Amino acid sequence: MGGKAVATCVVIAAIVTIAAAERASAQEARALGVPVAPIAMIGEVAPGVARTRVHVTSSERGLVLYRVTRDVRAWEPPEDGDFERVCDAPCDIDVAPGAHRLTLGRGEDPPDPSYRALDIAQPAELELRYDDRRDVRTAGWITLGVGLDAGSLVLAGAMMAGQDEALATSLVVTGTIVMSVGVLVGLSLACLGDASDLRVRF
Repeated sequence: MGGKAVATCVVIAAIVTIAAAERASAQEARALGVPVAPIAMIGEVAPGVARTRVHVTSSERGLVLYRVTRDVRAWEPPEDGDFERVCDAPCDIDVAPGAHRLTLGRGEDPPDPSYRALDIAQPAELELRYDDRRDVRTAGWITLGVGLDAGSLVLAGAMMAGQDEALATSLVVTGTIVMSVGVLVGLSLACLGDASDLRVRF
């Protein structure tokens, strides 16, 4: 009888622990203003094989987890069916043990075609991270404009140098360097895209 009582207590404790974890996940979602959605499933499992629970979090609100169904190269426009929307973070998913190609998107924007192949075989936490680089791109356009304007002014000074060839040559070289640096640095920053990442912790 004593052994059966201990086993019963262990089962009850496990049920209470699972219920508490699910309640905490729901409370986290409500705290972020995200409705609690049913648990999504990824992959197929053979009979008798258990799925793995993965808790998905995010660095900001509005990030969405996607499963990649086809390799999409950078120069190819994505097509319907290339990405399967899994859930809006925070959420819980039940995953078939094995490798899965996952990526993320922001709100209703198209998902990032670059993905990570994650091998998940045990309970884990998956964090979606998104780096918005709009401020960097704005700084790039400003740098480009300032470089062109400053270089143009220096070149204009070279034209007004008169008979002083040494000064004119120096100003031409300086103006060209200023414009070149402004263009190279400015365009490099202005064309910098946003970055996304998926981090898994077991």
